Amino acid sequence: MEQKFYKKLENGKPIGNLEVKSNIQYCNPGKNLDDAAVLVELGYCIYMHTPEPTDNFNMAKKYVSNDVEISDGVWKNSWSLEDVSLTEDQAAANKEQGWNRVRQIRTWYLQRTDHYGISDTPEMSEEMKEYRQKLRDLPTTTDDPFNVVYPTDPSDPDGTKY
Repeated sequence: MEQKFYKKLENGKPIGNLEVKSNIQYCNPGKNLDDAAVLVELGYCIYMHTPEPTDNFNMAKKYVSNDVEISDGVWKNSWSLEDVSLTEDQAAANKEQGWNRVRQIRTWYLQRTDHYGISDTPEMSEEMKEYRQKLRDLPTTTDDPFNVVYPTDPSDPDGTKY
């Protein structure tokens, strides 16, 4: 969730830590800090901050924040994944963690459809059997634990059920 903060400007670019409006207002009484032009004159900018995403499970990648000016005196950060150098041992541990995560996700998908195999429900459809077999075949059907394409659940083709 994006939040509004302020940052110092140096050479026309935001630098340093996020600042709170009240601190700037205290040092600049009577100034309209909602006006980006006034802030720029004071050496500050409005900074729309988005926290770092938490969906990266690959130690060989890290999120890096990039500042982007969206209008005069208003900046925001955006996040991109960049490669990280790992030793051979770190790379092996990273890959093992990745495969463990694939297995956890696969197990979760299988558990979501276990009820189709209970004896007092109608027989499992061929589509569901194929889907579950594709899940069980993971991780042998992919080479990269961080780039897995999971099969589509026939009971939830658009992914909105769960």
